[in-house]
Amino acid sequence: MKILRSLPLKWHTKVTAIQEAKDLTKLPLEELIGSLMTYEINLAKKQQEGEDKRRRSIALKATTKKEEEEEVEEEKQSE
Repeated sequence: MKILRSLPLKWHTKVTAIQEAKDLTKLPLEELIGSLMTYEINLAKKQQEGEDKRRRSIALKATTKKEEEEEVEEEKQSE
């Protein structure tokens, strides 16, 4: 089907799955479009989850007690 050939590369796995699982000569257009729309919704959801996860990531700096004591000593010496 021309529709499957026109899809972008990121859809390649879905196109392959449809081609292997269904007889494309008997597949109704509505069923194909429904399957592709479902896949598109899932792609968008996964992409949004990935973006949310990146936004929530934070980096924390850890110090040991020894480092803190050294900083206090340095401050005392500089005064």
